[in-house]
Amino acid sequence: MSKRTDTEILKDLVEAIVEYNSLRDDEWDFDEENGDRDFWDEGTNDTHEKLLSTIIESRNKVRNLLAEATDNKDFSF
Repeated sequence: MSKRTDTEILKDLVEAIVEYNSLRDDEWDFDEENGDRDFWDEGTNDTHEKLLSTIIESRNKVRNLLAEATDNKDFSF
């Protein structure tokens, strides 16, 4: 497998950061729209958990791209 160019990694990283940021905005909006978490029903909780799972996947994608860009498999943030 050939190593990707810096430009390819940067392009993917920018897209991943924009996606991650958008998902975090979605979580903020979700919280504002659904009020106090103590009063959420099971469906609202499940929807929020799915959103959080998607955010975690997105964050991991950003982390992996940063690790690739820096050639540091232990990169964390």
